[in-house]
This record gives sequence, C-alpha cells and structure tokens, in this order.
Amino acid sequence: MYAGRMTVRTIQGFLAEMYATDVTPDFISAVTDAVFAEITARQSRPLEPMYPMIFFDALRVKIREDNVVRNKAVYLALGARPDGTRHILVLWIENTEGAKFWMKVFNDLKTSGVRDILIAVTGGLKGMAEVLAVVYPNRHTKRPYLSRVRSRNEYNCRPAAAQTVSAKGA
Repeated sequence: MYAGRMTVRTIQGFLAEMYATDVTPDFISAVTDAVFAEITARQSRPLEPMYPMIFFDALRVKIREDNVVRNKAVYLALGARPDGTRHILVLWIENTEGAKFWMKVFNDLKTSGVRDILIAVTGGLKGMAEVLAVVYPNRHTKRPYLSRVRSRNEYNCRPAAAQTVSAKGA
C-alpha cells in the first residue's frame, strides 16, 4: 500500500475500515521500514555463478499510477538451480516490453554474479535472442512450444461442433 503511494494515515484508515484493526502510524512506519530493508537486502544479494536454466518473460499487468490505471510490463527472470529449487532473480516494471530493456536485465544479472546460463527459455520477442547472445554467448536458447505456435499462427482453433461434424463425415 505504501509503495502504491498511500500515506501512513490512509493505510491506517484502510486497515480500520477493512479489517477493524487499529494500528498507530508509528507501527505502519516501522513495518514499512523493515520491508524496505528486506527488499534492499534481497536486491543486492549475490546470485549463483551458474544456473542450468533461467526462464525469461514479461507479463502485461494493469497498475494504478497517479490515480490512472496503466498497462505495464513486469520483467521476470526465474532461475532453476542444480538442486531443482527455483528463485526469482529479477523483477522489474517498465512501460513496455522490448529487447533494449531485456539487455539491461541481462547485464544486471551478469553484474549480480551470474556468469553462465546453460539454457535460457524465452518467448518470441523480436531481438531478444540477439541481446541475450551479447551478454551470455555460450548459452542455448529455447522457446516454449506454445510461443512458437502462436508466432507462426499454426494454431487453428475450431469450435468443438465443427470438429465433431468433420469427424463424423470422415
């Protein structure tokens, strides 16, 4: 709520109205400070030097900003470690998705200590494989099957009734 530019007093009123909970502004400030400290520590943590697989994707979401709802791109890098555990490595919010911003994300990963990626799973964004190759030249890039189908317009979705009729006629 605080990140959404609500004041401490507004948060206090919201909690009282929605949850019938009375909290002091000092308590809200202390919680906010603790959360920001945790976020800062998480953002500056060193990452593993090698990930067998990293999934890169951007999600389109609606975010309220300056009392207006806008479409934004949330950039996400999900790393799979050799033991099978997965961690969100990068989470950025930007106005649009583009290869230029992905270059910044890849460079941030490199700066955070990720020296090698064996397999990079990406969508079909034009230019993404090229900028990935600049930062991580020895990785293998894989596009999910659904992304390939969508980009080639091979997926012909016919109504179930039409499929039934054609099956009976055969």
